[in-house]
Amino acid sequence: MSTHSPILVDEAKYGETVLVRNHRFFAPSHVSDETRAAINTALLAGHGAEMAFASSVLLVEGGGDRAYYEVLRRRLARVSGDGRLDHLAIVPVGSKSAFAPWVQMLTNYGIEGDRPIRWLIAADGDAATQVRQAYGHAGIRLPASVRSALFAPIRLPSWRPQNWPTGGHARKGSGYISARSILSTRR
Repeated sequence: MSTHSPILVDEAKYGETVLVRNHRFFAPSHVSDETRAAINTALLAGHGAEMAFASSVLLVEGGGDRAYYEVLRRRLARVSGDGRLDHLAIVPVGSKSAFAPWVQMLTNYGIEGDRPIRWLIAADGDAATQVRQAYGHAGIRLPASVRSALFAPIRLPSWRPQNWPTGGHARKGSGYISARSILSTRR
């Protein structure tokens, strides 16, 4: 059976869900581990079922992130008018440590460079380690430049507020601070 309904995908098992893009079929890779198959089946429910019909997916941490990016997606879609953003699904994964199962499932469809769904992770700065681990669990090796950028200091504007955190990599008055030290500061 073929469908354009996320409701039917929601009821299907992972191994039964074949994605079709441009008259090409993308069957999921065989997963010998029963637990992995059950996880993939669970991910294809709810927002995951909607994801099966998207050409691109933005994986975000939680519902608040999804709401923000969804409003942004809709506004940009109206301005661009080309329809590409209408095929973007924004999927909340639950937390910064929950990206790995989603990346693993997405890599089970197609091969590197030829996948039916492109994806991007948008996470808070304190999730660098978890994002790197998610790619590692999926067997994807990030280029060295990307790995180093995950922990690189960022340049702040000179109008930095007086109560801005200055721990970690920051030097008072330097205008440099790491994303990790900003986000690890309790308020």
